[in-house]
Amino acid sequence: MTNPSNLSTGALDLFILMANDAMNWSGTPLLGGNFDLDEQGKGYLTKLKKAGLVWADKQHDPGCVTHGFVYINFTEAGQALATSHGIDLGI
Repeated sequence: MTNPSNLSTGALDLFILMANDAMNWSGTPLLGGNFDLDEQGKGYLTKLKKAGLVWADKQHDPGCVTHGFVYINFTEAGQALATSHGIDLGI
């Protein structure tokens, strides 16, 4: 298994959690679907974005004024990292 040198263990663990969940969501797991993030997890997600492994797609829910849905998308680098861990993203 590989780990980019600047990625903490917690951030890598979150990446692997999201990557393993991707098959359940056609390759783009829903934040809060099968996993949720506390404050530390949100920091790890920010690190994954800054590392160029994922990006978040925020979609407004017209039935809810306060929030919408956030789907996690994997960049090419993120797809390669998932593959190096034997994870099929279902993309």
